[in-house]
Amino acid sequence: MGLIGTIPPHLGNLSFLVSLNISSNGFHGILPRELANLRILEFLIVTSNKFTGDIPSWFSLFSKLQHLHLAINSFTGIIPPAIYNASKLESLVLGFNQLQGEIPNEIGNLRNLTWLSLGSNQLTGSVPLSLFNISSLERLVLTNNSLSGSLPVDICSNLPELTIGYLNDLSVLYLGRNDLSGEIPEEIGNLRNLEILDAQNCPIPSTICNMSNIRGISFLGNFFTGNLPSDIGLGLLNLEELYLDYNNLTGSIPKSLSNASNIFRLAIGYNNFSGSFPRSFGNLRRLEYLNVNDNHFTKGSSSQELTFFNSLTNCRHLRQLWIGYDSLNGNLSASVGNLSSSLDYVYAAYSEIKGSIPN
Repeated sequence: MGLIGTIPPHLGNLSFLVSLNISSNGFHGILPRELANLRILEFLIVTSNKFTGDIPSWFSLFSKLQHLHLAINSFTGIIPPAIYNASKLESLVLGFNQLQGEIPNEIGNLRNLTWLSLGSNQLTGSVPLSLFNISSLERLVLTNNSLSGSLPVDICSNLPELTIGYLNDLSVLYLGRNDLSGEIPEEIGNLRNLEILDAQNCPIPSTICNMSNIRGISFLGNFFTGNLPSDIGLGLLNLEELYLDYNNLTGSIPKSLSNASNIFRLAIGYNNFSGSFPRSFGNLRRLEYLNVNDNHFTKGSSSQELTFFNSLTNCRHLRQLWIGYDSLNGNLSASVGNLSSSLDYVYAAYSEIKGSIPN
């Protein structure tokens, strides 16, 4: 709406108010203490403003509060533990502020929570184990903080009621861009409803291949080594986006990856994959973006032509193709002219491509 200014204290006189949504404006200053009088408030949405100061502890007085969204402001200080006394909260969205300190262990009191977003703050410390006992949780975003510590591999045997595997309804899990170490428990494979997994800088077990509903996986910028599992594509039938860039993965690309036929963005660049350029990519008919930059792929045939382009002609939606810094060492084949009519970007620098560009 484009409203600006501060929130008038008199707003707290509207004691009958059930929902307050002032998001996407230019309000600034602190939230006035008088708002604590809105005792029957169920929705408080102030996202995308310019509010500052600490998050008020008096939010805990709202016994009926179900949705508290304070994201994209400039709130500072710690997350007040008292906020977790608002036991009816279903969504708590505090991302993109300047919050510091640790995530309070009291977060486990929010047994009705379905969405928790604390990403893009300055939070430190470990992820409280009580968080993993909130069985109703569907979306968890902790991305881009300075969280540290590890999630014990034997978390099930030591703490059977506090395992990541009990978050059966979880559909979105963002852990990336933190300082987490150790291993994420194998029980992550039990999250059969998981659709989005961002685990940058986190080691992930192979059981992710059991997540048949998962649509997006990002392992971008880890230190993964070794080969991809030979059956990687067999259980990921709904996968749409896979990001493995900037690791130290080796070996060839398993043919089973082509079974994940819904993939439309595939990024495996900046690794040490080798072998012939995978012709199985041509089975990914929905592919729009393919990045295999800076690996050790070869043309893989005795012919002087780069015949793998023949298979890519099946990808009729392809828009971007990145094949730079590979040792392809061959001539462009005439089939390059049959690539997708949607193709608008090709990067092939330093790939030892020879000959002339076919008519």
